[in-house]
Amino acid sequence: MVYETLKKIYYTAPLKIEDVYQSRYNAPFTRHFPFDIKQINRKNKYPAFLCYTEEIVFLIEKIYKNYETFLYKVNSVPPVVLHQFALTCIIDEVKATNDIIRIISDTFEDVIEILSRKMAQLDKYKEKLFNIISSDELNQNLYFILLQASLFYGQGVSMQDLMEITGKSRNTIKSRLLAMPKEHIVIRKTKTHYYKLNMFLFK
Repeated sequence: MVYETLKKIYYTAPLKIEDVYQSRYNAPFTRHFPFDIKQINRKNKYPAFLCYTEEIVFLIEKIYKNYETFLYKVNSVPPVVLHQFALTCIIDEVKATNDIIRIISDTFEDVIEILSRKMAQLDKYKEKLFNIISSDELNQNLYFILLQASLFYGQGVSMQDLMEITGKSRNTIKSRLLAMPKEHIVIRKTKTHYYKLNMFLFK
């Protein structure tokens, strides 16, 4: 049976509206809220409630399943990824409120797909990267962070990011970056400099 909104029933079958309203209002899984709703320029007001439809229940189940998968992916990616990836996934404004649950569900699926693809790229390029650079541990760590910055971080990582991730001083990080071949690094020079690996290394 196709679910019809109370608004539609009010106009298409006005004699049925009261019975349908009462059945939904008193349904076992209806959620009641402590405030009333009153339409503009109307005298009557009605207590707010939410009647869970079959579609809503299936979408909620889908959201939870996707969320579990999403958490697994998030916990498996390098820490440097999470901050920038969260920023790129922020939704500025949800205008179509009727589809908000479906939007959330689809967003989780998109995030999971992107993370999976990026993690596959990270594994692929990590192996190639360590065949190019020296065996020095700090050098390897810096190159790996710069690789992550290229794949996940958009603008790159700042000096402060590199210091926090590696636990090394500014002078140490600066000297290591200066010692790297210029063609290995892409530097975005703004008030704060941002660094990432030049992916042309793998061409």
